[in-house]
Order: sequence, then structure tokens, then C-alpha cells
Amino acid sequence: PIRPNIPNFRLVSMVEVKTGNWWIGADGLGIWLYDPNKMRLLREITPGSTSANSLLTNQVAAIYVDNLGLVWTNSDPFGVDVIYPNAYMIETIPDNPTDITDLNNHPIRGLCEDYDGNIWIGTVDGGIRLYNPKNGTMRAYILDRGVTTEDNVRHIIRSTDGRILVASLRGLLQYDRKSDRFISIQNSLCNDPDCHFSRGIYELPDKRFINATYGGLFLLNPDLKPISRTDPDGTYFGCLYFDPSTKLLYASRRDQDLVVYT
Repeated sequence: PIRPNIPNFRLVSMVEVKTGNWWIGADGLGIWLYDPNKMRLLREITPGSTSANSLLTNQVAAIYVDNLGLVWTNSDPFGVDVIYPNAYMIETIPDNPTDITDLNNHPIRGLCEDYDGNIWIGTVDGGIRLYNPKNGTMRAYILDRGVTTEDNVRHIIRSTDGRILVASLRGLLQYDRKSDRFISIQNSLCNDPDCHFSRGIYELPDKRFINATYGGLFLLNPDLKPISRTDPDGTYFGCLYFDPSTKLLYASRRDQDLVVYT
């Protein structure tokens, strides 16, 4: 088992780093650093009495590792923690509920770094935030920037060509740098609400994308136009992984199983 003495736990996020180790978010148990080769848990990071080494809360829904190797995670719903892995020191980006551009106690469901070094933060019912680590400022992207509170963000990625793509309750969004707003990506293959409930998006090596929804999996071309739909009765939870060595796609279905596609 990954975690001795705890037989049952729910893993909500996982990122592999250059060393081959895994940063894992465990629901209600904080963050773990795991060595899959030695099958050994290297470190557990949880709330504690020392703020410099502690998370704000055990409730973690997303982990993101930036180009410097810093580990970003939400402390749901209190803010964002940044882990400096060399010394396991933690810096907290606090939430100011009186500032409308801040996180405003909204749970976080997406973290992504753009090519400028800024961090995009997706929230539940609160739009999207853009955090500038250089000056500590936060900018809100809500209705006037193409993101409604009903969009309910679930996942954010940066494509290989630098696009910021968002999976949300109402479908896919793409950031348009020129207009500084998000635009909605239409799904021409399905009008059912389940098809618009996007839980995750994944870029394949050939630059096409997989969109995981409550109405099945959709294969998209590089311009995000839907090509095909697979397993329309499947409720996909958003966890996707493509193994380039075997050319297999792993996709998780909600409260069901893990499906492997060739």
C-alpha cells in the first residue's frame, strides 16, 4: 500500500516530477511524496503548528508543479499553498474575502502555469483568477471576461503551443490573449448537458485532445473541433493519462472503473 496503516483513501491528484517521484493529493489526508520505484512514502505534508511547514487544510483537490519545480496546491477552500521541495517549506497565498479579485472562499479545481510564469486558478462558482507571483497580485476573470459563476471550473491546462484551456460544467473555454477574455468552445457532436459537463482535458502527443465529460469521451482536433465520441453512457471523472511507450490511454469513470483505450 502507498500509505501504511490506512487501508482506504481517495487520491484526487497526482503529478510525476523529473526525479520520477510522485506528488499525490489524498482527500482529507494532505499531500504525499511517493517513490514508485522503491514503493516508499517519502513525506507527508499536513496542517500543523508550524505554518512554514504546514498546509492550511488536509482538503486538497489539485496539485501542479511549475517549471521551477515548486509544488502548487489548493487548500480547499482557504487559499493556495506553495511547497518548496528542497526544504519542504511552505508559502501560503491567503484569501482575502473582502477583495473581489481574490479567491473569496471559493473551492479551487484547477491550477496551471502559463509561459509568462503566471498561475491560472480555477474555482467553483467564482470564475477564474490569474495570479502573478512576481508582484503578488490577483486578477479576476468573471462574467465581463467570459467566465460565469455557473461555469464551475474543473480543470485547467496549458497546451504545447501555449493556449490556456479550461474544462468546466458548461463545456470548454479557451483564453484569448488579444481580447483578454475566455471564449466558449462549442461541441457540435452533442447538445446534451452531460456532454457539456467537462471534467478534464488532455493533450495527446499528436496535438489532438481528449475531453472527458459526463457524456463520454470526445476526441478533438488541434483546433478543439470534436472528431468523435466514445462511450456515450460513461460518466468520466477527468483523470486522463496517455502512455507514449504503449500508446494506451487511461481514463477514469466516476465511481466505476479505469478504462484503457488503444
